[in-house]
Amino acid sequence: GFNCGSTLAFDGTNASKVAVTTSLAPAAACLTSIIYQKMRTGKYDLPGALNAILGGLVSITAGCSVVEDWSAIPIGVIGALVYHKAADLLVKYEIDDPIGASPVHGACGVWGVISVGIFGSSRYVSVAYSCPNNPPTDANFTQYWEPLPGFQLAIQLILVLVIILWVTAVFTPFVFILKKLGQLRVSEEAELAGLDASEHFAGEKVDKNILGSPNKIEDEI
Repeated sequence: GFNCGSTLAFDGTNASKVAVTTSLAPAAACLTSIIYQKMRTGKYDLPGALNAILGGLVSITAGCSVVEDWSAIPIGVIGALVYHKAADLLVKYEIDDPIGASPVHGACGVWGVISVGIFGSSRYVSVAYSCPNNPPTDANFTQYWEPLPGFQLAIQLILVLVIILWVTAVFTPFVFILKKLGQLRVSEEAELAGLDASEHFAGEKVDKNILGSPNKIEDEI
């Protein structure tokens, strides 16, 4: 629903198309993840499949309104593989990201932006981003969308680099300050205990009288 709502107007043509592509990509990503992990490990990986669904959603978000419907399927398939490979790199280099947020939103986000340059269609760009000075016709947009072979792909790659540079420039000082203040990470004792216990009080006794608590729900059942 988030991509459909982002159209800001339920205009039928655009919103319905966005709904289709945003449904196809995560479905393809989920199936790809299930098959890939089964072939690789011999087991079904539910957490991996769920994260692949998120990766498929992230992958299609940039191009949900400007790609052909069928394009959402390969975008989702590649998005699932991008997620798993990025997650493997985190494990290999011992980078702490237990829920796989950076592979989903980072790696798949990069792929999503790049995919627009591969699968984007001037016809759908004209429908999704028309304005009074440029009526929604193929002729008006084709000359700007792909004046040279690979032009739009180059633009998308530049955009990825700009985003990475901007985020690095903005957050590096912020992270540096947090590190100097000793607020960047928890203590070693908290790490060993696990953040569920040290930060979220997992394992603590729950008041049975609190509405919605596990004990309260069990009593009601």
